[in-house]
Amino acid sequence: PTRTLRGRSGCVGGAEGPMASFAAHRPGLAAIIGLLVALALIVFPAIPSPEPPLARPEALRLHHVPPSNGSSSSTAIATAEQSDAAPEVDTTPHGKPVQSTGGSDSTSAGPRPVNICPFYTSRPEWPVMPYPCPTFPVRVEGQQLATEDCDSEVRWRACGYPSEEQPKDVPLPDGEECFIARCGKRFAVVPRVVRRTEGAESTPLHPGEASSCGQPNLLSFMLDSVSWNHFRRTMHQTWDLLQELHNDSRARAYTFCHYSVVGVSSWENQGAAYRHKTRTPTFEHFRSAGYVVSTSIAANEWQEQAQVVELGPYPDRPAWLDHNFVISRRYQDPINYPPMSAHCRGDRFYDELSIQHMDQTLRLYQDVPVAVFGYGEAGHHEEQAFLPHIDKVLAQALRQWYSEGLMQNTISLLWSDHGHMYSTWYKTSEGKLEHRNPFLILLVPPALLRCHPDWAPALEQNQDRRVTAFDIYATFQHLAGNTSCKDQGTGSQYGHSLLCPLPASRTCAEMGIPVQFCRNPV
Repeated sequence: PTRTLRGRSGCVGGAEGPMASFAAHRPGLAAIIGLLVALALIVFPAIPSPEPPLARPEALRLHHVPPSNGSSSSTAIATAEQSDAAPEVDTTPHGKPVQSTGGSDSTSAGPRPVNICPFYTSRPEWPVMPYPCPTFPVRVEGQQLATEDCDSEVRWRACGYPSEEQPKDVPLPDGEECFIARCGKRFAVVPRVVRRTEGAESTPLHPGEASSCGQPNLLSFMLDSVSWNHFRRTMHQTWDLLQELHNDSRARAYTFCHYSVVGVSSWENQGAAYRHKTRTPTFEHFRSAGYVVSTSIAANEWQEQAQVVELGPYPDRPAWLDHNFVISRRYQDPINYPPMSAHCRGDRFYDELSIQHMDQTLRLYQDVPVAVFGYGEAGHHEEQAFLPHIDKVLAQALRQWYSEGLMQNTISLLWSDHGHMYSTWYKTSEGKLEHRNPFLILLVPPALLRCHPDWAPALEQNQDRRVTAFDIYATFQHLAGNTSCKDQGTGSQYGHSLLCPLPASRTCAEMGIPVQFCRNPV
């Protein structure tokens, strides 16, 4: 008779399989193996497998929708165009999908809409902490400090070096760009930019028409430790403004969702953007090209980025820096000046002081090429819960600069060096994904795109490419006139200008990305 293969349960094929047979013959050994497996799962939690490549969100399209109430505000609406039967979806800047009311695609009459970088982690919302800095408003009037919020006498001293306090009626000395005003136990840090008579050669620009195709200005604001996802979570006002500027054709916004880190910390990533590895600081390239160079990229002279670009001890500055705003730690007087907190520099965040320093520089130098570099550190808080406060200040400053015509000849870079790297969130698999995908946005006014017709197609294409801080360094070099598109990719060093077409495929080794960061989502 024909023999039938059966398992020990009596069912054809063996419902319990070989493990049941093994357990039946060696029950003691099977129990030991099961105990070891259980212990291993407790001690060594499961490691998530690499995520599959994320599809570029080409289906998301932003449109300008006229408001129904007759106001001048705009609404960003994204429609799904993957198929004829696909429903239309409204994706707000906060990442909350709602059902759309329909409507035709109006993008053919205007510029390509802003690319929306997708959420790839499960935390769409984030807590917000109250503003922690005590209020003490102080301003500069001429050569003196002024305030109406002090019952006692206001006294001041320079930020950069130990000096005696002076009454507020004593004129502020020339050459100093940072002062500390004190009222009792309250104090405020006050930036002041005074135009230098020597410096860049004057190349006047015609107000209202930045079409001479001369040297474009540069504004770079680096917000430390902010991923793309966290920018979308917390920087709502800035994100809304970028879309408004884009839809109103005041500036084209280019988002680089595939921006990757080249190291763990600020040292590697800011160093790649400002100095490459051991090459000439990007500020020196701009200074050699005749730019006025202004920096506020380090909260103190010992911070990593100050060492990366060799700013030197304050108040000394390299010859290629016209303005440098740094608050020295050495000023602190434990009796009259309490130690600064981890975030507040007097009555404000350093981020706010840097934006004020940039504002003063832009207004002073409207007739010469200027390169302004700013820095924000609010993202370094363990829970990153202060960023909405900086979001408000940055959005207000950008809106004012564009409304007053200060940005008609200015390329703006808003970027970060890496994502969040503190607290328990960073230790999760999603937190590590965000760490290696910081945000990067370029704003280019239409006048510059008309002057350089090859920029727009290159930027449109490069949004779909993987980029790094080395490419930011190359872009800075390009803007300073130190390189051109034909020079890109010819050397042995990493980096390729974002204003020139990037190769369709570059390996991580070719871009200088260590193997541990050569993963999705970017």
